[in-house]
Amino acid sequence: MSSFEWDVFLSHSSLDKPRVARLAERLTGEGFKVWFDRDSIATAGDIVTEVERGLEKSRVLILCMTQAAFASVRRGHAHRVWCRDRPPGQELQC
Repeated sequence: MSSFEWDVFLSHSSLDKPRVARLAERLTGEGFKVWFDRDSIATAGDIVTEVERGLEKSRVLILCMTQAAFASVRRGHAHRVWCRDRPPGQELQC
């Protein structure tokens, strides 16, 4: 049994949310289980905790890199959490 709850985690700037929402919808339509903050964080949930859990339980991280994302502080946090618990050689695959 897989320890992954989601196939894909979408990391993005909130400024890019409409564009990334379309990507999430397309991936979901293709049968992937997608972690997307709009749909995956409980209303009263702790955002940092929910993001970390989503990263830990996702098979693949997609960094949606735009000018807005490069300026985002949280992008670096998502990458650090992603790499923290991955086996050597699987920290970041492009």
